Amino acid sequence: MGINFNEVLSGLYIGNVRSRNYDSSPENCKTCISVGVYDMGKPRWASNYYFYKLLDRQDVSYEVMHTIVFSAAEVIDKCVSRGVLVHCGVGVSRSALVVIGYLMIKKNMSFSDAYALLRSRRPCINPNDGFVEFLKILDAQLTNERRTFLASQFAKADVNYEDLNIRDSTNAV
Repeated sequence: MGINFNEVLSGLYIGNVRSRNYDSSPENCKTCISVGVYDMGKPRWASNYYFYKLLDRQDVSYEVMHTIVFSAAEVIDKCVSRGVLVHCGVGVSRSALVVIGYLMIKKNMSFSDAYALLRSRRPCINPNDGFVEFLKILDAQLTNERRTFLASQFAKADVNYEDLNIRDSTNAV
């Protein structure tokens, strides 16, 4: 019947709707995140179940995607040690949005690195253009937040620059 799911990182799986079936689900997986149009209910094997209603359309609002991606990233991060399956209908677009978002938010990956990693694990991924645009905007926002954070940490550092023996062109040795 083919492969219904793929392991992305240890404990994190992405798949299609068939991967939620008991005989097709990843072993040792306790949490199921379903991203789709219809809530099919908690699979028998899942201790935890989360459903996010999301149409696979290019015109989904930024706010809706932001809410879903950040909420799902928290769930994945909390439950990944016990196994998490993220699935949508075909396992190529909506689930890819969530998993790439998780990799960016919780693993500090850029969009291009997260996309490349996921594609290497599940070659069929193809998030729609609206999802990709959202992820690129998110990438820019996260990059800016990280830079701001690092700058604030650097500003707090108690560094005696004279001890570092740093000179610029105006401070000739």
